[in-house]
Amino acid sequence: MAEFVSSFITGWSDVVKDDICHFLPKVKIINVYDGMIHYKYDGNSRDIEKIPYFNNTFFVLIYHSGLVSGFSSGVGATSNS
Repeated sequence: MAEFVSSFITGWSDVVKDDICHFLPKVKIINVYDGMIHYKYDGNSRDIEKIPYFNNTFFVLIYHSGLVSGFSSGVGATSNS
């Protein structure tokens, strides 16, 4: 199941949390923040474009829980020093 994060106007967290299932019936909400929702969706990703209150949507490639010790470890880069 693909993971996404989408941004929306701050203050709309309750509306988005309650309404997203109308647009994405197979959605599984991971977490809702003020201005952003993190979710899994098993349907056609083009369905996400139809949600009028989303400003930007990003596909989650890697999720880090906790602190990242530096930029290179956060993006998966290596240093040749």
